[in-house]
Amino acid sequence: MYRNILTLIFYHLFFLTYSQENIHTNKRIVKQREDFNIFKATLKECHIGLYNYNDTTSINLLFKKLENNINERALSPIELFAHYSDFISNIKCIHTQIGHKQFIKMIKDYDKLNELFQYCDNQLFSKNSYSSENLKLEENDKLLEINDEPILKIKDSLFNFISSDGNNLTFKEKRLKNNFFKFYSLYAPDETTIKLKYTHKNDTLQSTLNLEKLSYKVKSTKSQKNQDKLSYTINTDRNTAILTLPKPLPNNKKYEKELTNFILKINSLNIETLVIDLRDNLGGRDQTRLLEHLIKEPITYSTIEYRQIHKTKYKKHFTKKLRLQYLVSSLIGRFVNNHPEKTLEPKEQFVGKVYVIINGYTVSAASNLASTLKEFANAKIVGEESGGGYKLWNSGGVILKLPNSKILIRIPNIKGTNTVNTNYQCDGVSPIINFDEDCSVKNNTSNTLDFLLDYIIKQEVNDNRKEMPKH
Repeated sequence: MYRNILTLIFYHLFFLTYSQENIHTNKRIVKQREDFNIFKATLKECHIGLYNYNDTTSINLLFKKLENNINERALSPIELFAHYSDFISNIKCIHTQIGHKQFIKMIKDYDKLNELFQYCDNQLFSKNSYSSENLKLEENDKLLEINDEPILKIKDSLFNFISSDGNNLTFKEKRLKNNFFKFYSLYAPDETTIKLKYTHKNDTLQSTLNLEKLSYKVKSTKSQKNQDKLSYTINTDRNTAILTLPKPLPNNKKYEKELTNFILKINSLNIETLVIDLRDNLGGRDQTRLLEHLIKEPITYSTIEYRQIHKTKYKKHFTKKLRLQYLVSSLIGRFVNNHPEKTLEPKEQFVGKVYVIINGYTVSAASNLASTLKEFANAKIVGEESGGGYKLWNSGGVILKLPNSKILIRIPNIKGTNTVNTNYQCDGVSPIINFDEDCSVKNNTSNTLDFLLDYIIKQEVNDNRKEMPKH
């Protein structure tokens, strides 16, 4: 009898526990759905670039895929973040960004590996020597596989979590350089162990690591200061001036005067070749004054469209409502579509040859500048395809905070269309010559610039030979 009573009590407790777990799981799924509905409605209302690189059918399929994943089961915070990251990436808009205040805590164990390894050109190299009980590394040891998958295959999957303008891949490559395992945490969420296959002293070794017990301490790195001033060098022997623009790009009276003085100076020295270095320039303000010194004829810089954001259904979930774009939208409402920028007129022109050096981290206003110089100043583009778009750009907008998951989504509401050749095939600004990135850990970034200058000299010699009269 007592045994029967105990059995009944056990089954009763088990049922209560199981029911409580089910109730808790169902509540989490309900909250996931609530966040999704807010996300979907707000993007459709506010995101002006949602269909830049996708048609309606493609976007609806992306929404359906995300909804199915959310409805399937209760997801961990990092799994949920991964699904939203995949959606954001497929919009193909570099200004649509995702974040979470607790993201670094979510991936803190993976982040240790970012201090050990650096990605470049489909490969992972060790940054420094490291030794533990089951892992021994020397600088530039090569990681071959993670959890029995080759690095190349993993890299292709990680691209699904990184936004860029259109289908170009250079920005995604740059993002992986020091953040490979940050994105791998989205590919393999909630993993506690990781198996590595790597080369070391001409041997191929394997090691299984418990991420939580990995003793390597992540160093607190100081964020690099942006180069906030215009700088240049003039080489009279080579008849060349190299102009490096500030990061971020400004647009004010003082800066405009500096640009004009620079152009006047190189004109007075009869400099024949101008190199504009836009590598690692993530944009800022438009560069209309510089363009005026370099364009060959009057142009309309771009046309702009705005979408109002202050009347959206879920505006209570916006953060930073004091942002300029939100306030302007609140005061004025919807702007007139296809509002033209002012026409730019050539002034105090530099009439020599212009080269622009770019890479995957040339985005936003820097990419716009490169595309306009290519189109209207006959500039020769060298380096890598830009991470930013050639024809289109997005900006402004608001940050949506999903109330349950606390995921942050930056949604742009301004769209610019550059007045460039619409038949241009690439999504980014493409170079006439590509430079391969140096994959050694201790690489010399000046090598690319030296290579460029040598290339320019050879080009000018060849051009001069073509222009020489035949005897």
